[in-house]
Amino acid sequence: MLEAFNNILVIRRDNIGDLLCTTPLISALRAGYQEAHIAVLANSYNAAVLANNPDINRVYQYTKAKHSSRVKLHTWWHEWRLFRALRKARFDLVIHGNPTPHPRTGKLAKYLKVPQRIGVANSADEGFNIAISPQDVHGIHHVEQVYSLLKPLGIVDVPGSMTLNIERQHSHLSLKRPLIGIHISSRRPDNRWPVESFIELIENLQVKGAHCVLFWAYGEKNDPRYPGDNHLAQQLIDRFTEDIAPYPMETLEDLMSGLAQVDVIVTPDGGVLHIASALSKPVVALFGCTDSATWGPWQVPHRTLHGQGRATNISVDDVTKATLQLLPS
Repeated sequence: MLEAFNNILVIRRDNIGDLLCTTPLISALRAGYQEAHIAVLANSYNAAVLANNPDINRVYQYTKAKHSSRVKLHTWWHEWRLFRALRKARFDLVIHGNPTPHPRTGKLAKYLKVPQRIGVANSADEGFNIAISPQDVHGIHHVEQVYSLLKPLGIVDVPGSMTLNIERQHSHLSLKRPLIGIHISSRRPDNRWPVESFIELIENLQVKGAHCVLFWAYGEKNDPRYPGDNHLAQQLIDRFTEDIAPYPMETLEDLMSGLAQVDVIVTPDGGVLHIASALSKPVVALFGCTDSATWGPWQVPHRTLHGQGRATNISVDDVTKATLQLLPS
């Protein structure tokens, strides 16, 4: 290891899945620096996945301008105040937990006046004085790639599982088993599976005696801050009425609480896939345009189905078969 660090900051400011894929790195830091103060800089969109994480002493968060209901100037003002507070915290090590170059974060790390700054960069001029070349990032899965950033600290073992602790669970879900979570949303159009296919899948599973819970990105499709799939979910609710349980989830905490209660989760590639992995849930993962070797489920039983560029090419029969294979015996 470089030295005995006492005040460590990990920066991961992008999406939910990215942040969860960084938790094995944070766990390794805690194991290596047991007495250190470990903080994480996240954003208001993804920070909830770090709640009750025993490896973290403090979470700093800010709201991205695109997610804020306030004018951009107000958002930027609060962001600047946060960065000033981080600078005063006098961290002695910062790690940018992203395996791709991000010069803006490098400049932030340098502004914070942190003596040791680890990050992927094309040169030290990007703000990281311990600059890791993109060619030196190792591993296939994103968890492995992020974890390889610990090599300058002498940490070169195999990454462990993700960490996610649920504080509360709603109890209104049916106790009938098996209980299958059906999540229909994905940010990328090519990873989306048609509503008609989900309808046929649910019908197939119900014939086999399974009970389904519906999850989706909550919100209206034209919401500029948080576009959602309420309109698609309503089609499924109207089709199945009382034969499917729509899970109320206006917050990320609600979503995680609901996913924690099901036996198997069917989902396109996205944040829910990684939440499921962090909850140790079996996953049927539907991939269209993204790489399942990099973004697939991590260390949980799973079936990964590929649509060769578009998830619409995945057959209902294949998803049905994969889901039934993962049901508890």
